Amino acid sequence: MRLNATEKGLEMKMTCDRTDELDMVVNSIIEYAKPHIKLAMPLGLGKANHIVNALYRRVKETPDLQLSIYTALTLNQPKAPSNPYAAQVMNAVTSQLYSGYPDLEYAQDRCKQQLPANIKVYEFFLSPGAFLGNDDAQQSYINSNYTHAARDIFSKGINVIAQMVTPPQGHNLSLSCNPDVTLDLFDLVKKAGNKHKPFIVGEVNQQLPYLKGQAEVDVEHFDLLYTPPDLKGYKLFTLPQRAVKYSDYALAMHVSRLIPDGGTLQIGIGALGDAIAHCLFLRDQCNDVYKEIYKKSLNSSPECRIKNMPSYLEPFQKGLYANTEMLVEGLVYLREKQILRKKVYPLKGINNLLDKELIEPIISQNLIDTLLSENIISIPCSLTQLQALQAVGIIDQDDISDILIDSKRALIDYCKPTFGQKLKGGIYCHAGFYLGSQLLYERLRTLDSDSLNGLDMCSVNYVNHLYNGEALKRDQRKNACFVNSGMMLTLTGAAVSDGVADYQMVSGVGGQYNFVAQAHELEGARSIMCFQSTRTKNGELKSNIVWDYPHITIPRHLRDIVVTEYGIADLRSASDRDIIARILNITDSRFQQSLLKKAKEAGKIESTYVIPSEYQNNLPKKIEELFQQSEYATYFPMYPLGCDLDSIQRYATHALQGVQERSFNKVGLFKHILKNSLKSTSKPYYNDVYSLMGLNKPTSLKSHFMRFLIKLELSLMEKNQRPWLGR
Repeated sequence: MRLNATEKGLEMKMTCDRTDELDMVVNSIIEYAKPHIKLAMPLGLGKANHIVNALYRRVKETPDLQLSIYTALTLNQPKAPSNPYAAQVMNAVTSQLYSGYPDLEYAQDRCKQQLPANIKVYEFFLSPGAFLGNDDAQQSYINSNYTHAARDIFSKGINVIAQMVTPPQGHNLSLSCNPDVTLDLFDLVKKAGNKHKPFIVGEVNQQLPYLKGQAEVDVEHFDLLYTPPDLKGYKLFTLPQRAVKYSDYALAMHVSRLIPDGGTLQIGIGALGDAIAHCLFLRDQCNDVYKEIYKKSLNSSPECRIKNMPSYLEPFQKGLYANTEMLVEGLVYLREKQILRKKVYPLKGINNLLDKELIEPIISQNLIDTLLSENIISIPCSLTQLQALQAVGIIDQDDISDILIDSKRALIDYCKPTFGQKLKGGIYCHAGFYLGSQLLYERLRTLDSDSLNGLDMCSVNYVNHLYNGEALKRDQRKNACFVNSGMMLTLTGAAVSDGVADYQMVSGVGGQYNFVAQAHELEGARSIMCFQSTRTKNGELKSNIVWDYPHITIPRHLRDIVVTEYGIADLRSASDRDIIARILNITDSRFQQSLLKKAKEAGKIESTYVIPSEYQNNLPKKIEELFQQSEYATYFPMYPLGCDLDSIQRYATHALQGVQERSFNKVGLFKHILKNSLKSTSKPYYNDVYSLMGLNKPTSLKSHFMRFLIKLELSLMEKNQRPWLGR
């Protein structure tokens, strides 16, 4: 439901000024906020790039002015690697994906630690890994839960808000990708009064999908709307899909059996989120194969199953509802596959009745009788109740301010015109922001009307916690599974997701803590934290399950369900001894004994404890053997949700990755050459791959050898029965 500006938190202006002159925008901002401009911009995609670039240049040239930027997840085009062949591929990919995208100039200077003295940038979430070792970014990082971001930003005295928006449709426009913090800032502005009102400016981009829900606002929210002279707009920033590994699929298979039919789902971005979405699709629409694979999967034998853990293996009869801070591609995919189809309604109590199948989502006399008998509405009806009935379409009148309902007969008379109609206002997904691939953006631009109207882009304070409307949120968020991922897990159950040992920040807590805490507060909900059991850096294998770590993101008293590619550990309510034993069961077997020794030395598990034999073969080979079986390989594509890269770019990227991984082990590389050189093949497209890398006419011994290695990798890919793209 669209709210007007006053309801959203701002006093309604009579007009919003509009211009296509960038200098006029910058002059207006400076005149309003000088000498110290405190600019707030959204996380990720929704930054007003043209405006902030012009403002940055002006302040950079004017020492008497100061500029403080408060934002999160500033996006930069990927840098070309030092390897010249990989750089050739990267240049082709960036030219395709980022052509016309205006880079953020403050971000470029910040990466080089060359911000001018009169400009500061503060972020509550960093681009993952991009600012390790960057003193300026590390020192200006603001450690905030996502739900506290608006509060913390507003406390700095912001006097300008700038955001990318859609072109207006009538009197409205859409915040589209970023209503998340902006709507919360609107509320804070209203509470503070007009004397603290910032100057609010929107930058129109025609490429931005027009999404509805709370993201659809009156144009009068904005003091100034800038439409660049190029009416086509610029390409939205792209996060290309990542290839899904077998270990991702193994982990995703475990997660997919934990999601109950009719429940609430949150999943994250990246290969793991894509894998989970795909495995849910297999469960729903390729169920026989799904069950067969699961029965053969690692640690799914009866003696390895977790006692008292649910195992949901059947297709979805009711479907799922999503409540997520980030609208990721996996959720849009699940909507396309009609798995994300359960709708919740903005009438407290009605969702519980629908879940129990006491009513149908059709307006009728029985529906009215049930709402009365269950005390969801009462006689006489209050204005709040009438507004709720209006929101779900039971009362179909625009003006209800003068309606008086003091008897059941009067209520039925007002509702009769809607009998036989479906309930309105149903939402299959509440989400705070989105960011992703070009395929994601196109999917959002082309949503059918039911999918568009059932997607509510809203405040992060709506999705990330239970405050403000708690009863309705509890009614909507039944049997929730909030799935998040971390970098490392301590053996006693604490999660490391956003930083490293010396408190250098990799990214930020974002909303992870919010959803973990919410899972403990909602009846029937579970927090599912996912970890790859190992990582390899520069050829060195390390365990992601560690005894202890100086920096943590999720404290161990909030432990719940933990999943690795080797299985599931239910840690809720468990003792320290049982937590350790259960995590060891899903740890890579190459690290189990050293971790067990640490636990014994600390007196946290009995000195005679032995890891059960069925868990002592947690090795990658076992996973690979399962998923490489010819009858299963075709069900687990490299890019299950699609890929922005063309086929030659995909071949080149994966071949280069294979060469790089083998280069750290010289002996292994030599064995690889001996084993595969005589078996290598040659296909016509190989020449296109060589050309993309600049290896079509090698001139040196090094380039000849590189071309030979690339050919070996391409030949191995030919033997791989995995498809590139999903169904």
